Amino acid sequence: MMVSLGPVDAGRPTARSEKVAVIGGTCNWVNPVYETVKLVRNPTTGKMDDKVYRFLLSATGSSKAGVLGDATVNLADFAEVFTAASVSLPLKASNTATILRITIQRIQGDGKASSGDWSGTSAPDGNADASTRSSGDVVLNETSCDSEDSLEKLRYDIIMLTRKVELSDLELQILRKQIIKECKRGEDLSRELSSLKEERDALKRECEALKLSEKPIKFEGNIPTGSQHDGDDLHSLLEKTKQELDHEKNLNVHLRLQLKMTQGSELILAVKDLDTLLEQRNGEPLCMKCSKMYLKTETSDELEAMKMGNGLPQPKKHECEKKLHKKVAQNDTEEQYPLDELVNIHDDMKVAYSLENKIIDLNNEVEFYMKDHEDLEMQMEQLALDYEILKQENHDITTKLEQIQLREQLRMQYECSAHVAIISDLESHVECLEKELHKQAESFEADIATITDAKVEQEKRAIVAEEALREAKWSNSKIVKRLQEEFRSLSAHMSSTFQANEKIVKHVLKETAELRSEKSNLEDLLEKTKKDMVSVQEQFRMKFKQLVGLLYFKSKEADRLLLELKDTRRKLENYRMSEVASQKNFVEEKQRKTEMEKLELEKSLLAEQNKEKEELLVEMDLSRSATEVSEISPQDKNLEIDTLKKEIAVLRKEVNIALEENNELRNIKDEKDTTISVLKSEVANPGVQYSNLKHTLYENELEKQDLRRSLSNLKGGLLEGQLTTSSDEKNGDNHTASISNVREPTRY
Repeated sequence: MMVSLGPVDAGRPTARSEKVAVIGGTCNWVNPVYETVKLVRNPTTGKMDDKVYRFLLSATGSSKAGVLGDATVNLADFAEVFTAASVSLPLKASNTATILRITIQRIQGDGKASSGDWSGTSAPDGNADASTRSSGDVVLNETSCDSEDSLEKLRYDIIMLTRKVELSDLELQILRKQIIKECKRGEDLSRELSSLKEERDALKRECEALKLSEKPIKFEGNIPTGSQHDGDDLHSLLEKTKQELDHEKNLNVHLRLQLKMTQGSELILAVKDLDTLLEQRNGEPLCMKCSKMYLKTETSDELEAMKMGNGLPQPKKHECEKKLHKKVAQNDTEEQYPLDELVNIHDDMKVAYSLENKIIDLNNEVEFYMKDHEDLEMQMEQLALDYEILKQENHDITTKLEQIQLREQLRMQYECSAHVAIISDLESHVECLEKELHKQAESFEADIATITDAKVEQEKRAIVAEEALREAKWSNSKIVKRLQEEFRSLSAHMSSTFQANEKIVKHVLKETAELRSEKSNLEDLLEKTKKDMVSVQEQFRMKFKQLVGLLYFKSKEADRLLLELKDTRRKLENYRMSEVASQKNFVEEKQRKTEMEKLELEKSLLAEQNKEKEELLVEMDLSRSATEVSEISPQDKNLEIDTLKKEIAVLRKEVNIALEENNELRNIKDEKDTTISVLKSEVANPGVQYSNLKHTLYENELEKQDLRRSLSNLKGGLLEGQLTTSSDEKNGDNHTASISNVREPTRY
């Protein structure tokens, strides 16, 4: 099955689809058909003039044989439709109710290079699908240039390189964020270690205070009043230390919340600063921890001394308490100092970096940090749960210690030996707790070691990614320079090709004018020859008909005479036989005489008939001379036809040369189309000239198509003339053969 389409005005198809087999009652066309349509807008109505196309469905592709039906569509209705519009068309002059479904789409138009598509399905059983797309008044883009392919490859390479750069940037950002996470995690773990160590020290102090509280009870009998006052003082000191510890815990919690808030708000600005500060102050936390531990040991020693020295006077106790408060305040100030310093540094960084330059980067990083924040919240919740568990354990221990203290105060009046068992139990419990704390500290240290290893690996990956980025930027700069050079060369080539195109167009215009003049002359000559041929053919036909009639009549008469001669010969033979048999009879001789007389009469008749035959032969010679004269005139016509053929061959050569030049012009035009699409922004005025040239080229193509049609018509006329002359010559040969056949029996 094949579909051919063309305008109704032209009367012949301009485009055809490929031949496709019918499968399951349907015929599908996959490859599209591209058709250029020139649409003219009516200035009065503002609408496009009608452009009716005919779709012809045939089994063999010809327009005469095997046609299933045709349908018409006005493409002007789809001029403003840039999306695919499907139309179902019932085929006319079809016996099988076939429906042709087409899809029409205008791809490009209004002075831009465009192309239309055709694809679809068809079948003679009532289902036929097809799709066609037509575009407005521009020549087809048939081929693509090598320069466009190279530019597309370069663009593709640039896009791939930019994607690689973006991926490397993302990997760098992820690595930095992981480093920040690990640093934060290490800091949290160090803080948790310090808090656990503080709680361990507090428990140790409480145990030592309980141990010391046994001594004044032993000397209860010697100094009853002093021991009671000292016990009250110890209880007050323990309560104060507990309050201070709770206060410090609250401060630590508050500071942690402040750190989280600052990390959440100022983390984006402080990423780089934290990296530098962490490198500079890796040793400072150790020093701070050492100082804290030293202060804690001093405070613990002083507390132990105060507890041991219950017999000290009251002023000294107040001085010791003041010293302890000062040292705790100093410790708090030392802990607060790095935080304040970080806040001040962040404030300075806020002033230094402008927010306008980093809003885009912040928006991209906020989502990632939100995820990190969620992870941190999960970790903080886990740590809070662990802290609550430890706190609950500490609370249980403290409650147990308080219960033990109350029981000891009640039982110490009655049983001193019970305190020793309780103290041993407490010591064993404290040792168990210390072992657990050691195990936790070791696990935390192992986690810190793994974190540092991961940090080193991530830094290495970041360095490798930065080197890859540098190489990619360097290669991109080289590619950009090469592209700029190619664009310059293309612009120079464009200017030269425009000049050459103008010259070619002028030459083509001259050739078209010459071809038009030659075409007019040839048309006049053809009209004259046609008129002469028609008149000569009519005369020749009339004479030929007359000669054929005469020949037919005289051939019949000759046949009749030949039959009579044969009969007479037979009679003569019979007569001779009868003479031999009847020599003896006289009567028979008389009869023979009478018969001889009759035969003489018959001979005289035969002589007359021979004379008539001779006259007929003379007439036949005259008719043959007339036919030779008539044959001479077709020979002259054949000479004229040969001259016309030679002139047509010359015209064909000229037309082929013009077609080759036209193909070269098309190739040049395609190259220019591709270069103009790339350098359209730089070349505006030459673009207008190029559109004018394209319009003139399109007109030239239309004129050449008209010339081709006229040449095809001339060829058809010449072929018809040759066929008529050949048929006349065959008829003449047949008549001469019949004349020769008539002559042969007469000679015998």
